[in-house]
Amino acid sequence: MSLTEVVAGLLASFILTALLTGLIRFYALRRGLLDAPGARSSHSVPTPRGGGLAVAIVALGWILLHWLSDVGVSDLSGASNLVVVYVVAALVAAVGFWDDHGHVLSGVRLFVHLLAGVILVALLPRFQITFLNLDIGSGTFGFIVLTLVVAWYINLFNFMDGIDGIAAFEAMFVFGGYAWLAYWFGAPQLVSSALCVLASVAGFALWNFPRARIFMGDVGSGFLGTLIMGFLFVLSGIEKNLFWAGLLLSGVFIVDATLTLLHRLCRGEALYKAHRTHAYQYAARRYHSHALVTLALMAINLLWLLPMAWVAATGLLSGWVVLLIGYAPLVLLAAVFHAGRAERA
Repeated sequence: MSLTEVVAGLLASFILTALLTGLIRFYALRRGLLDAPGARSSHSVPTPRGGGLAVAIVALGWILLHWLSDVGVSDLSGASNLVVVYVVAALVAAVGFWDDHGHVLSGVRLFVHLLAGVILVALLPRFQITFLNLDIGSGTFGFIVLTLVVAWYINLFNFMDGIDGIAAFEAMFVFGGYAWLAYWFGAPQLVSSALCVLASVAGFALWNFPRARIFMGDVGSGFLGTLIMGFLFVLSGIEKNLFWAGLLLSGVFIVDATLTLLHRLCRGEALYKAHRTHAYQYAARRYHSHALVTLALMAINLLWLLPMAWVAATGLLSGWVVLLIGYAPLVLLAAVFHAGRAERA
């Protein structure tokens, strides 16, 4: 695709997603697909859910058109790595769409998320993950670890979608970072696709920030969580340091969700039970503002995690060392805002 076609495609993605989100909101209101406020939610009025379906539809349409324009209709059997990623993301999104319309058993969701991890690890080219001069991404051990990483990330992205705009802005930041890294490390085929996801999420964000008129829902969080991991694997196949850089881009979500999970495990709480004990949720209640917390997290992303990701990507320091440095203040912030601490009665 030419530059003009790419720019036109991004603008179209933004506009189409914004329009589709409005239609899905109308559909959700008619069907009664509402998230009602409760003691364990961070909103105060019933709000329609499932708006992330618009992002999935537009992003899938983009990759289909992009693929056909590149490989030609006669070469449909030669699926690219990105097509594999999008197909797996569509599978997860389908289960999320089902869940947004009713209740899917937690075991079914977990199975699908693990299956997504297995497919991505099995079908995408393997890559090195160097830690203390060891490649922990190879062999059976690496297969299991990467599968669990995918399943955990899909879930944590859903867990972190709890206040207005936070998941949308995080996705825009991550895919913007992916596009930047792909450009500098010679992977132009990833740049336009990453920017398309960014543009699509921006179209949805018009309805989700600063005040949410519709939520992303499981269909959106599952789709984006899977895409983020799939893109990370493809990038890592180009340059091994990009694995650590990608984990740094998602640092705010990874640290908050993981520390919250560990605290709840230590208390013996059921992990599938709804709660609002993430650090970002405590912060939103402390400052009585979803928008303030979302924008503060984006400032951390841009001013701290993006430079750290660049240091890791360029190999100035070992990737895992940069990860520890980058995550250290995030752990401190999560502790300050009581990530995972049980709410007082």
